[in-house]
Amino acid sequence: MIKMNNKLLLIIFFILALHLSCLNINAIEYLNIFSETSHKLISQHYVIGVICYMLIYVIINVCCLPLSGALRIISGALFGEPGIIYALVASTLSASILYW
Repeated sequence: MIKMNNKLLLIIFFILALHLSCLNINAIEYLNIFSETSHKLISQHYVIGVICYMLIYVIINVCCLPLSGALRIISGALFGEPGIIYALVASTLSASILYW
């Protein structure tokens, strides 16, 4: 039996897929444009980008949302190898906050 949350996610995914196919939008091209834009922003404002990433990571972990795995992947995509360290520091910080 599918839970209500899973049904809602399936409906949202179906609507999004229908929307993209009706508008003839190439999702991979959109992701490439988003990736280029985010890399430009990170290169211009590196410290602010790291701080914002770590704040978002800590908030998501403290609220126990299941997005931390995706955020680790995003850190590697945005910051490269130092992204591993940023994810580890943010994870340790959020664990410390939860412990307190």
